[in-house]
Amino acid sequence: MSLCKRQDQADPLPRSRRRSRRITLAAVVGLALILCSAAYAQDWGKRYLQYNNCCSGQTLNGTGSNIAVSATNPDPPHCLACSSGVTNGLDVRQLQVGKVRCGTTSGGADETCSLTNNLVRFVERVPAQGVPVCYPHGASSTGVSNLMSLSDSAADGTFYAYIDGVQYEGQSGYANDRIIAEWGERTNATSCSGWSGNASFGTWSRYNYSANSWMPVETSMASNGNCWSVSPLTNSNFTIQR
Repeated sequence: MSLCKRQDQADPLPRSRRRSRRITLAAVVGLALILCSAAYAQDWGKRYLQYNNCCSGQTLNGTGSNIAVSATNPDPPHCLACSSGVTNGLDVRQLQVGKVRCGTTSGGADETCSLTNNLVRFVERVPAQGVPVCYPHGASSTGVSNLMSLSDSAADGTFYAYIDGVQYEGQSGYANDRIIAEWGERTNATSCSGWSGNASFGTWSRYNYSANSWMPVETSMASNGNCWSVSPLTNSNFTIQR
């Protein structure tokens, strides 16, 4: 996911002028995962799969894992999140589901989630153009595992978010060129000091419509970003920490 903080500079996309905490994941350029426009600065520790770069060319119709946050300590102006996400390869369209906690002076994620420095479950929808919106879905606690998943179950380019199997917000317009990912993120990551986080991602799997099956992810691309440490993927499990 991406918890992007709005900066006082030009954005190549039409956005609201209000300050907000973004949880955004932008488009893919070649093999690079670009997570937000240049108007933002954030840091991810992540594992991800890219269409036509994995899985024998199969369409990536879903992603999900059991996410348990063992520690989340954002610095006051920023947010920390752990999520399952999908991003369109042709624009910044994104849907993600996970857990987020924002610092005491952050204003919350998109000004709607984690408004009181609390850890909450959420879905965030980022349109191709316009303003991202975060939807809070109840409190969470450290040490508690929840299945966070996204699925394009009809293979029509429309993904829906699920928390422990319960369907929430969705988003349409996804091309086959897409990325699915599991990650931890901090907004406005200009420093690796003053904050910490730790989470596990268990039984990571991907959905393939043609096979009508969720398949364990046994290999993936990974990035530590600037501040995170991402463990090896073992039996479809991994951890991220800072």
